[in-house]
Amino acid sequence: MAGLSVAAKHLPTAEVAYSSIQEADKVHYIQYINTLPSREARNAEMSVLIGNYQVGKQIKIKEKLPSDSKMYYRTRKTSSFRLA
Repeated sequence: MAGLSVAAKHLPTAEVAYSSIQEADKVHYIQYINTLPSREARNAEMSVLIGNYQVGKQIKIKEKLPSDSKMYYRTRKTSSFRLA
């Protein structure tokens, strides 16, 4: 259910689903995504959440968004960060 919710970009459901399977890192990352002000930034981070690191980076470059350390940390620290 968590994976389907993320794929459908329904973050409230994904947050509850990941919480129920005790995936605190993913819950915190979804909460972080919800705080982002622009749709483009959220799309970039959603790409990272589902494992499309290059797409996330390309969105940030294309939209001239700041390349923050949060995305870099996610891509390097949790290389197995995939949909459940």
